[in-house]
Amino acid sequence: MQDGTPPAPRILVVGPVAWNHLITLPCLPAPTPHMEMASHARWTLGGTSAGKALNLADLGADVHLITMRGDDEAGRQVSHSLHHPRLTVTWLDSPTTESHTNLMTPRGERLSIYTATPGEPSPTQVARVVDSLQGADAVVADLSPVTLAALPEIIASGLPVLVDLHDYDGDNSFHRPFRDAATVLTMSNEKLPHPEPFLTDVVEHGAALAVCTRGASGAVGVSNDGIHETPAAGALVVDTNGAGDAFASALFLAWLDGATPGTAMEAGAAQAGRVVASATLLPS
Repeated sequence: MQDGTPPAPRILVVGPVAWNHLITLPCLPAPTPHMEMASHARWTLGGTSAGKALNLADLGADVHLITMRGDDEAGRQVSHSLHHPRLTVTWLDSPTTESHTNLMTPRGERLSIYTATPGEPSPTQVARVVDSLQGADAVVADLSPVTLAALPEIIASGLPVLVDLHDYDGDNSFHRPFRDAATVLTMSNEKLPHPEPFLTDVVEHGAALAVCTRGASGAVGVSNDGIHETPAAGALVVDTNGAGDAFASALFLAWLDGATPGTAMEAGAAQAGRVVASATLLPS
């Protein structure tokens, strides 16, 4: 640019958005028939790609999100809620819009129940994803059927790819192609309490950085330089939904900008801390 400021990175995000019902309970319910009284309930924008798209835009990237949406009330609510000056959305038609019911506790525990899922992508829809790779500087390949279908072309593009495996257990077959496509990989330790061997294996097979978030215990990461740890940012927790997406977004942008693994992880922790202090997917 003429003033010497580098251009904003252009990030293509492919994956799900959702319209979610969040219900806060004193504790997660026992698996027996009984009644619970919610302390709070609300409908809100969700979906891992919505969270990443909004956080990347908030952090200064120019974002193109490709996602599926149905012609239904949930789709209309998502369309109304998903706006940012740096965000462009390409909507792919689907029979339904993704929706979850999330049972939450004041401690941040969550049980997420899928109540609606989008349809399978058509070849034409997959081609729209592939065409959008041109002009992008990097890709966020979130877990979804349309992303999976486009994954060979995403890999062939040679662009840096962020993959978020969420609560990966180390074995789920749906996750494996995404794991193998990652330049930068993030995940949580919900089903993999000792993630270092897995993270090391990911880096040995070609990723530049693999990071596992551990909630209030911070995050651990592996790169070719070794193992890195960062504490969680101190925050008054309002809503933990979207914390992982905020972490991954800031981590990826910092890494793209040349930050060291430790500094990139610190950026991720800081953004996650700002988001959990908010009732939405973005800092207040």
